[in-house]
Amino acid sequence: MRQLKKFNAVLCIACMMLIVCVGAFTTRAADAGTAKIVASTQSIKRGETAAINIDLENNPGIWGLKLKVSYSSSSGLIGSTAQAGSAFPTETSLLHWEKLSNGSANGYVYTATNLELENNTNNGTLLVMNIILSEYAKKREIPITVEVIEVININGEDVEVEVTNGMIINEDVEPEPEPTPDPEPTPDPEPTPDPEPTPDPEPTPDPEPTPDPEPTPDPEPTPDPEPTPDPEPTPDPEPTPDPEPTPNPKPTPNPEPTPDPEPTPDLETEFAEGSYMYKVTGTDTVSVVGATKKTLKKISISSTVTYNGATYKVTGISDKAFYKNTKVKTITIGANVEVIGNSAFEGCTKLTKITVGKNVKLFGTSVFKKCKKLGNITIKSQKLKAVGKNTFKSIKSTAKIKVPAKKLKAYKKLLKGKGQGKKVKIVK
Repeated sequence: MRQLKKFNAVLCIACMMLIVCVGAFTTRAADAGTAKIVASTQSIKRGETAAINIDLENNPGIWGLKLKVSYSSSSGLIGSTAQAGSAFPTETSLLHWEKLSNGSANGYVYTATNLELENNTNNGTLLVMNIILSEYAKKREIPITVEVIEVININGEDVEVEVTNGMIINEDVEPEPEPTPDPEPTPDPEPTPDPEPTPDPEPTPDPEPTPDPEPTPDPEPTPDPEPTPDPEPTPDPEPTPDPEPTPNPKPTPNPEPTPDPEPTPDLETEFAEGSYMYKVTGTDTVSVVGATKKTLKKISISSTVTYNGATYKVTGISDKAFYKNTKVKTITIGANVEVIGNSAFEGCTKLTKITVGKNVKLFGTSVFKKCKKLGNITIKSQKLKAVGKNTFKSIKSTAKIKVPAKKLKAYKKLLKGKGQGKKVKIVK
């Protein structure tokens, strides 16, 4: 009995010490300060790729978070891929990022949850976004906006977060000059003192009177001149004949009125032309968003398209543009296309051959996923900068990817681990 009482006393003391320790830990966590989520800023030139980091700093202990990272769809940034950072390790975290489908904004919604039942206290990078600056981008400063949707700790309590947005700076556009400050007003001059009055001059004495002059004698009268004889009359001139009348000029015809130009479509406007649907993405650029019919066996994306009298460059193929098109067998992509979106050709089960144009810079994720007969891939572009995950997953096991000879070594590294089987070869 005495031993039991002694054990209970020890247990009570241990419990009290545990409560004190937990309280001290909670106090230290509360004193850790406000968490910070910071988007980086990077200066690049047109055609280059920016790697924008979304970093977590001063982490007081977070169990789960959800963020939206976005940029304007009309900003001149084209295509993007994302990859997880190290702040929430993939081994112990559930990570997910979903591409935004909002017409006015592009970017990702990022979610991270710690699978272990405790707060994650790591600092570091949450997400890396690879974004290309279009050859036609006109803005100098393009904001990257971070919006916190939810951040909580293991107790389900909200964690206070301070956000710093980032930016991509277009080095090819000169900054606007700073406005010249208005000059300070010139102070009014001090008034000039009134001059002292001039004293009145002394009066001038009256002059003495001048004596009257002597009278001048009258002149002698002048004799009258002799009269001048009248001149002989001048004969009348012969009358001038009337000039012949000038014929009236022919009337000038009125010019025909110039027809009003066709209105330019707004951004995000979609239209059909030929076999394809397009979406306006800039003042003179469009992306292909799909086909007007799903029976096409051959897809050929041209360099330009004309609509309502205006010519547009075809610079992109949108996400899921030809998703699960089970009829197409061959695809040719035009010279102006720079970005091929996520799952653009996923599930094209009869596709056997594709030729990628010379200006493509980015493949999204799962572009050719489940194109199980695709065995002949030619990439003409020497500007390819980013390739999303699973781009070549489940293509033909013996497929060959032909690339420019100058880029063979670099592209072998870039295309490695994008879902293709071990027998798929990358050749020049």
